[in-house]
Amino acid sequence: MNGHNTVSIRQACAADAPVIKRFLHQLAAHDGHADQCHITEADIHKFAFSEEQCVEVILIEVGKKPQGLALFFMTFSVWQGGA
Repeated sequence: MNGHNTVSIRQACAADAPVIKRFLHQLAAHDGHADQCHITEADIHKFAFSEEQCVEVILIEVGKKPQGLALFFMTFSVWQGGA
């Protein structure tokens, strides 16, 4: 496998905010809800990369080019029965 096809999965960082925003807006458009997606890079910085962090983002790259993401957050524990 050459470097152009290498798949990597990594924790996103603040510098990835434009890419994360692009993917989230593309997902909303794909689902037919582009008009309802208002997330900004500032929102991403606040909620993913600041003291107020409440989401985590993982980026999937092929040949160092972002191809997808996983965004996850904890709001409810099925083990503890609460948030």
